[in-house]
Amino acid sequence: MKKILFLGGDKRQKIAADFLRNQNIICDEFIDTPPKAIDFSNYCAVVLPIPTTRDGVHLNSPLISEKISLEKVTKNLSENQLLITCNFKPNHNLLIDLNEDNEFAFLNAIPTAEGAVKILIEATDFTLWKSKILIVGNGKIGKILSQRLFSFGAKITVSARKSLDFSYIEAFGFNYLNTGDLLGHLGDFDIIINTVPHPIIDKKHIAECKDSCLFLELSSAPFGIDKQAVILSEKEYIYAPALPGKVAPKTAGEILGKTIKKIIDENLS
Repeated sequence: MKKILFLGGDKRQKIAADFLRNQNIICDEFIDTPPKAIDFSNYCAVVLPIPTTRDGVHLNSPLISEKISLEKVTKNLSENQLLITCNFKPNHNLLIDLNEDNEFAFLNAIPTAEGAVKILIEATDFTLWKSKILIVGNGKIGKILSQRLFSFGAKITVSARKSLDFSYIEAFGFNYLNTGDLLGHLGDFDIIINTVPHPIIDKKHIAECKDSCLFLELSSAPFGIDKQAVILSEKEYIYAPALPGKVAPKTAGEILGKTIKKIIDENLS
């Protein structure tokens, strides 16, 4: 019988572990308690958090008080053990990065989008209906979030860089901008949401936005919005990491569990 180790993470990992136990897979977990001496050879797979790390050095383990070294974890693995990570690629023979699993990424974008809608409703004193919203990036989160906000009656503009993305955006009835040519086009937006993990919105962009514009950062480091520039401008900035685990841990955990089961079936005979 297969045996899996979960290290770090949040409620999603606990729910994923329970899901896998119902699939007759044994799971040990150190999610909200510090790991004791672990014999890694007992496990066919090790599952690390989403994202695996926030500083590149330690495991992302918000429910554990002590810091856990990533190097200590990875150096104890044998080359035949499956390592499942997210946005982290150590030198390991059998490695799966969840960020590169399109099925997982699309499904995981759903609770992210719903969490973003929740944040916007609670953070504003106006309706999403008729609001002018710019979503930077037409990736998985951008695609789903634009449709969710459009259903509220928001006036949606999505920025991208490729002509195929422009066609997609236009086909769904949204306006589009070129991400590399945003200057001069930002003055009317009530909300700007970034989904791209690359610096895009800087102080020049922020300066042309109206004072009441709300900036929502959904991406990971190095982030798309210059946080300090927004703060210095005295405009509102919200950073919202790991939304699936905060707003919909049950759904997000089940999505994670199903994805891990698929990965194990495909990679471990």
